[in-house]
Amino acid sequence: MEIKNRVVMTAANLAYASEKGLVTEKIVDFYRERARGGTGLLVAGAIGVDPERVNTAGTMQLSSDECIPGMRELTGAVHEEDGKIFAQLWHPGAYALPSQFGGACPVAPSSYYCSFSRCKTEALSIAEIQSVIQYFADASGRAKTAGFDGLEIMASAGYLISQFLSPLTNMRNDSYGGSLSGRMTFLREIIQAVRAEAGPDLPVMVRLSGNDFMAGGNNNDDCIRIAQECELYGADALDITGGWHESRIPQLTEDVPQGAFAYLAARVKRNVSIPVVACNRMNEAIGEQLLEEGSADYIGFCRQLIADPEYTRKIRENTESIKRCTACNRGCLDRIFKGKPLECVLRHAPDISGHDISCNAETEHGSSARGKNIIVCGGSTSGVRTAIRLAEEGTINSDVLRFLFLYRAESPDFLYDLLTHNGRKITIVEPGAKLCADSGGSARVALLNKLKLFPVDICLESELVASDEGTVTIKKQDGSVVQIKADDIVGWHQ
Repeated sequence: MEIKNRVVMTAANLAYASEKGLVTEKIVDFYRERARGGTGLLVAGAIGVDPERVNTAGTMQLSSDECIPGMRELTGAVHEEDGKIFAQLWHPGAYALPSQFGGACPVAPSSYYCSFSRCKTEALSIAEIQSVIQYFADASGRAKTAGFDGLEIMASAGYLISQFLSPLTNMRNDSYGGSLSGRMTFLREIIQAVRAEAGPDLPVMVRLSGNDFMAGGNNNDDCIRIAQECELYGADALDITGGWHESRIPQLTEDVPQGAFAYLAARVKRNVSIPVVACNRMNEAIGEQLLEEGSADYIGFCRQLIADPEYTRKIRENTESIKRCTACNRGCLDRIFKGKPLECVLRHAPDISGHDISCNAETEHGSSARGKNIIVCGGSTSGVRTAIRLAEEGTINSDVLRFLFLYRAESPDFLYDLLTHNGRKITIVEPGAKLCADSGGSARVALLNKLKLFPVDICLESELVASDEGTVTIKKQDGSVVQIKADDIVGWHQ
C-alpha cells in the first residue's frame, strides 16, 4: 500500500457513533475533513469487536454485519479525498466502564480490582479467550468488506491485549500467562487469526505501549521483544505510543515536552525491520528530525489534527495559520472518559468554557517572590501553577543536569533532589476543601500530581487573616489559628 505522505492520524474515540455503534454522518464528515486536509493515513477507532460487550456511549463497532454499510460509507468518503484509512480493532477488557456497557462486569486475563473502571474484573476462561480471538478475526473480515485499506490491532494503553501482556494484570498459570512469552500468546493468536481472515495483502499494524509506565509492568526492553514477536507473526507495521491510562507518568498533558516519548519508537525501530510510527505530543519539527535520523518511518498526530483538520496541508505549505493544540484535554479525553462526544475547545464547542491557567506573579515585593518562606493565597489552578513555578525557580537546569548525569558526577537520587528542592518553604492557603476546584479532568490530575513532586505545604479550608513582621496568621474553618513564617506573600489583597 502506498501512502501519499508520512503523516498518520492515530485513533481517537470520538463518541459520535449510534448507541449500537453504527457509523453516523458526523463520523464520516470528521474523517473526510482530515483526509481533505492532506493527511496520508487515518486510523479510525477505537472500533469494538465483541458482540456481547457493546459500548453504548458512541464507540464504533465492527461486531456484526449490520456495521458494514456505515463503515463502507466512511471509507468511501476518505478515498474520495485521496486518503487511506485503517480500522483500529479494540477490546477494552478491564477498562470497560459498566455504565457504558449495560452494567456488565469487565473481563480480563485475571480477576483483580481495576482502578480505571473502579470494579473487580472477571477472568476469561480458555473458551472465552478463543471467542474473543475469533471476534477480532470476524471484525477484520468485515473491515476488509467495508473497504478499509488496512487494520490496526489495539495492544496498548492498558486495554485487553495490554492486560494479557502485563505481569500486573495477567496472573494466569496456563498457556496465556506466566513468562513474557506466555503472556504474548493472546496477541500472537490474534495477529494470526486476523491475518488469516484479512488475507496476505491487507496491511496489519499493531499499536504497542513503548513502556507501560506502570511499576512492575512492561518496560521498553519488553516492548522491543513484543514488537519483534509481532513482526515474526505477520505484523506489517508498528505504532508505538506511551503508557497506560492508569500510569502516573503524564502522557498527553501540556507539561509533557514535545516529542518526549519519541525515544520509545526509536529504540523499537532499531530492533525491527518493519515500518514504525512515532507519536505522542509531536510537532512537525520533531517529526522531520525523527524521519531524517531514521528513528521512525511515519509520524503520528491525533489531537493536533482534531484541533486543525488542515494541519498536514498547512505544514506542507509552510503557513503560519495553524491552530495549535494546547494539550488541555478538556474537549477530547476528559469528555470521552465521561461518555460524552468529543468537542475540541479550539473548534468552538458551545458547552466548554475556558479557565484562567496563568500563574499569579503578584507579590508584596513586586513580580518576583523573595525569601525562603513564601505563602501563596488561593489554591485555584492559577495558585497551584504559581506554587509549582516558585518551587522550580533556582533548581538545576537541563544543560547542567545532562552534563552531571552524563559524567555520573552525582547519584541519580542526588540529581533528583536538585531538580525538586530549591531551599524554599512554600505554603498554599486555600479557603475551599480542595485545590484546583476551578478545573477538572486529566489536566487537574496532572497538575496536582506534579505539585506532589515538590515540598509544598497545603492548608485547606483556611484563610490568611493577618501579616506582621515576617509572620502570617492563618485561620481555619474550625476556628483554630496558626502562625507561620512568611518572607513574601503571593496573591493576597488586604
